[in-house]
Amino acid sequence: MDSKPYDVALLPDDNIVDKSIELSQKLRNKGVRFTLDNELYFSHVSVYMLQLDNIGLEKATSLVQQLSAAVSEISGKANEYHYFEGYLDIEYEKSAEISFLQEEIVRLLNPIRDGLREKDKKRLVTADEITRSNITKYGYRSIGESFHPHLTFTRFINTHSQEEIMAALPDKAVFNGKFTGIGIFEIGDNGTCTKLVSERPLKKLRG
Repeated sequence: MDSKPYDVALLPDDNIVDKSIELSQKLRNKGVRFTLDNELYFSHVSVYMLQLDNIGLEKATSLVQQLSAAVSEISGKANEYHYFEGYLDIEYEKSAEISFLQEEIVRLLNPIRDGLREKDKKRLVTADEITRSNITKYGYRSIGESFHPHLTFTRFINTHSQEEIMAALPDKAVFNGKFTGIGIFEIGDNGTCTKLVSERPLKKLRG
């Protein structure tokens, strides 16, 4: 039975998607491992990465559908840019709504995951206590206090100075907006979302 790593992720509104693709495309001439286009590489904010077999994926899709019907769109406030190990992203404030959503997704999907992703098996070798606990319990290191919601624009092949990269970035406020859906993606290299398996809208906010 096939088993693959999947990413359950928040889907940004059209404005955030357009701005993230625009920035990612602008940076590609610096030498990158991927460029966002929402066809091969999708704009997203990861909530829970896990290993699923075919039956687990069917169950996960159904459970996420039920959850999305009960959860409203979430406001996203861009907090700061982050550049580390070649990855460039915008981190979002971890609101109560985002934290609650992760708690619910983990509660629903953790029981049906198919062991550990290969990356997490390797991480256990050198993991600190908190990371080891999260991977062992949930199959994912970025849980609870270790969860930092972010949207990654690209990963550079070669190291660039932080000052050089940050100086060319737009005001972080252009990435404020809403998260309007939940997607389940197949995961590619460098933590990318490469194939949209399922997409469900969240309830519209009033006003």
